[in-house]
Amino acid sequence: MNRTVRSILLLAATGVCLSIAACVHTLSTYQDAFAATSDRDPMSRVVERFGSPSVQENNTNPFLRYATKGCEAPCSERLWWEHPVLKGIEAWSVEFNADHVAIHKAHWLSP
Repeated sequence: MNRTVRSILLLAATGVCLSIAACVHTLSTYQDAFAATSDRDPMSRVVERFGSPSVQENNTNPFLRYATKGCEAPCSERLWWEHPVLKGIEAWSVEFNADHVAIHKAHWLSP
């Protein structure tokens, strides 16, 4: 096989492996953050664990890709972290009250 072709194939394989590793790392981070999050955690601590959310939802702007209804009182804001590859299939969410304190968390899987 030509040396250039081998180099290109090796580079492509390395790219695929790095992409898979990054996805696995992100999923592991989300799973660990979800397990560590509990009611009454401040929003800043939750975001520190998960990282930046994929979507920020509030009472007036529902995000209904996973849930059947939007964030409702006492929820004033719901943060979403979507699967990095399978958007629309899997996500993690945490709901916060008006004081930015966690009141509910959920792991969403679409059939």
